[in-house]
Amino acid sequence: MAATVLGPIVYFIVLTGVGFFLEGILGGAASTLGYILAFLAWIWVYKHTFKTGWLGGLAIAILAVVVFVIFGLVVGAFLGMIAPSVSSGTTLMSLSRYVSLSLNI
Repeated sequence: MAATVLGPIVYFIVLTGVGFFLEGILGGAASTLGYILAFLAWIWVYKHTFKTGWLGGLAIAILAVVVFVIFGLVVGAFLGMIAPSVSSGTTLMSLSRYVSLSLNI
């Protein structure tokens, strides 16, 4: 549970810190460097929390992103069925309409 909370917090801190301290020196390259360092810090949190290697941490991070995207799509589809007038015309609305029509809801 700690990795779930600490991973995004460390990612945000590193990304913000690099942007704040190195933007004046490196310019636009600071954001690219910030994303790379923040992702490595996120993997390090998983590596340290689960006591695995770098590849194991990378695999956990990729799995976490995939689960997050799937969870977001499912929640979005259900919210689209519950409150269809909130987000009409989006892809998720089309998916939720298809599901609701298929289930005869």
